[in-house]
Amino acid sequence: MDKVLTTTAVIKALSLRTFHSFRAVKSGLQYAIETMVDDSIDTENVLFDFCITNFLMAVPDEKDILSNTGIPAYTLIEEPAENPGRMNIYADITHDPTQKANYFLNLMTHFINKIRGYSEGMTYTTDCGTLEEIANERRERVASALNGIIRRRILGESDDDEASLSQKCYYLGLYLSTQSPQSYIKEVIIDSTSDTCIFIEKNNDQKRYGKIGDIWSEINSDGQPGESLVRLLQLGHPQDPPTQATP
Repeated sequence: MDKVLTTTAVIKALSLRTFHSFRAVKSGLQYAIETMVDDSIDTENVLFDFCITNFLMAVPDEKDILSNTGIPAYTLIEEPAENPGRMNIYADITHDPTQKANYFLNLMTHFINKIRGYSEGMTYTTDCGTLEEIANERRERVASALNGIIRRRILGESDDDEASLSQKCYYLGLYLSTQSPQSYIKEVIIDSTSDTCIFIEKNNDQKRYGKIGDIWSEINSDGQPGESLVRLLQLGHPQDPPTQATP
């Protein structure tokens, strides 16, 4: 709980920072999400695959999403050892969901500290709320950031910053998980032949999104467009961007 609490506080603070890139002005959280997604797609240097990114950003209260995720060998080398025997325990992490979750939360902390600067760890008490309540606060920040990313990089509100199909699918998968964490997306299938994103939910149900004509929308089982992506964002939670950060 300490690590979820700490990283949630960092995400809140990062969401209020402004980051200037040569293509757009964005929040620090948007920059972090886009960087993590880019790393996920770089198959030669995968630090955060989709399930890891989804856990860290959208569903930190759903450790089961990491059940089929291994720990890349090179991260064990890059992770600074606190004691000489530390590396010997990583073989056991893949069999312990809590240890694996904490490992990736630690990795995320190191990653975000490079953007934001060093942050103090926090100690969980019952006054902080339940795990689900803390995760819901995190999801609000992440959903708001993803709303902006999707509008800018999928719906074309920025003329010079369109995402690749893989990036679009990852952003949508993360956003869908923030909206329905109980049925989070556990797998993303990218169908480049039809420019379609196929999402496998926790319960193995499928959703498909793609561009039909000029409109991004959910694609029904009969191949016809369902709810538009614009409408999905309009109805999404939170309706108003959060404005306060917890220290």
